[in-house]
Amino acid sequence: AVSFTPDSSRLVSASKDGTICLWGVKSGRLFQSIDAHDNYTNALNVSPGGSKLAWGSADKTVRIWGTGTGQQLWSLEHESAVRIAAFSPDGTRIASGTYEGYIRVWDSVSG
Repeated sequence: AVSFTPDSSRLVSASKDGTICLWGVKSGRLFQSIDAHDNYTNALNVSPGGSKLAWGSADKTVRIWGTGTGQQLWSLEHESAVRIAAFSPDGTRIASGTYEGYIRVWDSVSG
């Protein structure tokens, strides 16, 4: 999975080993690498303001990280593998969905 930051200066990528990487688009430089999951990361999204990342995994979680701190803010649980995670256009909510078709909507501030 990949997602641009709102200003298009950076690209966030997710790999099969659960690593999330933040890259400079023009330079190709790796700015940050996060060991996010022990399992495949299926979904990745950057908040409209660029201050948070949300990603979902086969480990049945959606994790929210602060881009400024590089720290996990919280983890949200599903009953099965997460297929998609997306911030609302105003950044106040996160929607996540599973392969079984279940969708949850979360508050992006408190989880």
